[in-house]
Order: sequence, then structure tokens, then C-alpha cells
Amino acid sequence: KFIDRSSYDGWVGCEYKPLTTTEAGLTWFNHYR
Repeated sequence: KFIDRSSYDGWVGCEYKPLTTTEAGLTWFNHYR
């Protein structure tokens, strides 16, 4: 929300650290494929 209200229009990056494997952590994404 802060970024949406600001005048910033650049990229935002995030770091992903899965608890187990990447595949196990992204199973929810299969629904959207």
C-alpha cells in the first residue's frame, strides 16, 4: 500500500526462500497454469 500511494514507479524485487523445495512451495501455482 505504501508503494501504491507513493510516486515510485520502478521495479520491486523480492527474495523467495522456500521451507523445503521450490517445487513443493509452488504447488499452489499449478491451479493458475
